[in-house]
Amino acid sequence: MPEGTAEVVHLPAPDSKDERKLGVSVVANCGDRQVTFMTDMPRDWSLDRINETTDKMFAALDRQKAKYDLVEKEKSFRIAGNVLRQAIAGAAIAEGNFIKAQAERGVKIAEYERSMTEWQEKTRSDDQETRRKARSEIAQHKALIASTRQQIEQNDRDKDRHRQELMTSIRKFQGELKDWREQINPLREMIGQPPLTDYAEEEAFEPEARTANEA
Repeated sequence: MPEGTAEVVHLPAPDSKDERKLGVSVVANCGDRQVTFMTDMPRDWSLDRINETTDKMFAALDRQKAKYDLVEKEKSFRIAGNVLRQAIAGAAIAEGNFIKAQAERGVKIAEYERSMTEWQEKTRSDDQETRRKARSEIAQHKALIASTRQQIEQNDRDKDRHRQELMTSIRKFQGELKDWREQINPLREMIGQPPLTDYAEEEAFEPEARTANEA
């Protein structure tokens, strides 16, 4: 973010050549913009009165810089909020895909088992070729069942790993959103705007809780 700077420059009085007056210019850089306040003060003013006037000028410039910074920071805040929402939505979709894949594999195992039961009946056939075919099919079905169960176990491991990765990302985005809010709220207070509140999406994503609520 661009940093603002301010300086006090002693100049001739802006509206008079009266040497009894002190010309003061206060400049603040706000990104690619510059704001300048100029005034003149009698040289016989007390230091307290000069400081009071100069403080007011700086306060006004600080507010202008806060307004400029606020636009940029709130833009970044909205981007961070959108990224967080997308991450949470992606986590929910991924969780649903894992559950769906496990259910489909469970259905396959049940189908293999039903088919294998039918082939077991044929092992008692009087026809030798039928018995040979049945034994071959049973062996293939056992291999398919074992392979599918391995896939289920691997899917469980992948789900746990993927969930941890998603949770790490979500916590990272939550932290970024909190950091932006902590930078923004003092600026909003300075220009008289209410503070930003927490995003509902900042709550940690809990797959089990979401699944239970949707059931």
